[in-house]
Amino acid sequence: MRGNEVIPGALEAVNALRARGIPHRFITNTTIYCRLTLL
Repeated sequence: MRGNEVIPGALEAVNALRARGIPHRFITNTTIYCRLTLL
């Protein structure tokens, strides 16, 4: 996401990973939220 905007193609990419059972993780470089908030 960029703010409240979903990056074009991101939803389809995540759904494709899930449909194929491919493990994935989400990462961020933000420092304004604590780790527990992001989980």
